[in-house]
Amino acid sequence: MRFLLTPHKDTPRDAVAAISVDVARPTPDMLSLRYLLDGDLGALKIPLPSPPPRRADRLWEHSCFEAFVRTPGATDYRELNFSPSCTWAAYRFESYRARLSEAALPAPEIASDVAGRTVTLSATVRPDLDPELVWEIGLAAIVEDIFGERGFWALVHPPGEPDFHHRDCFVVQLPPADRR
Repeated sequence: MRFLLTPHKDTPRDAVAAISVDVARPTPDMLSLRYLLDGDLGALKIPLPSPPPRRADRLWEHSCFEAFVRTPGATDYRELNFSPSCTWAAYRFESYRARLSEAALPAPEIASDVAGRTVTLSATVRPDLDPELVWEIGLAAIVEDIFGERGFWALVHPPGEPDFHHRDCFVVQLPPADRR
């Protein structure tokens, strides 16, 4: 499934033409994401790919792609961050913005490419949620420009300041993959 992110009304967005995300669940315990950013990369701070994937913290302070995943009716959720540099982070929250810890997930597979007007990042991760249940997902991106200003992109923006953790952001319903 492909989804288009929209910019928050109060954040810079001139250098970005579009951000889309392809989402799939190839196995019951796996989430596959492919982000595509189209824009004026000369006006943006985009870290260049530097594989292999490695864990890092505070990726949201610069350009990164994000996914928030939970099961229906649950208050706990996972926050997944992926930088074009191939660094990543994963956090467990017990409820809205109540972070418990880093999520003890196996390292995701990440591939990133920055060329011309596009940034492409693919990530496959096991978010440690019940593989038998539907997963509710919120998709987002933070894009930093050369002046250090950040634009906030998401499927849904609740009223007020950008807030990707808000319960209204978990709009994608992804059923378990067929085990056949």
